[in-house]
Amino acid sequence: MTPINNHDIAELESKLNAHLPDSYKYLISTYGLVHTPNVFTKICDLGSDITEVQDFLSLQDIHSLSSLYEMSGMPKGHILFASDCKGNMFCFKRTDCEKQQADAAIWFYDQGLSTVKKVSNSFTQWLEAFNQL
Repeated sequence: MTPINNHDIAELESKLNAHLPDSYKYLISTYGLVHTPNVFTKICDLGSDITEVQDFLSLQDIHSLSSLYEMSGMPKGHILFASDCKGNMFCFKRTDCEKQQADAAIWFYDQGLSTVKKVSNSFTQWLEAFNQL
């Protein structure tokens, strides 16, 4: 994993006209884009109700896929940042990103149902749930 340059993150925020949560920016600027192909197996083995994450999106994909998914039926007002292995997405609400904040809730877009539901009150709590596996 290669850390993401803070300048590149700031450029993405400018394109999105939004402020990504500090907790998310810390993760990608310190560790880079996370890829977790074994999380699904672990979740299934433990019978956990956590929705699996497989890949964190590149900064370019965050910008382009957020728009593309809205054009394809995702309810408007979300910024995608990670995916599962089935084309579903994890995202932040745009309204939560209107001003700079330390953390933000995580939402899950189910592509098959075209619904978005809250899966965690914060990015930090969401990551901690995976660490507890």
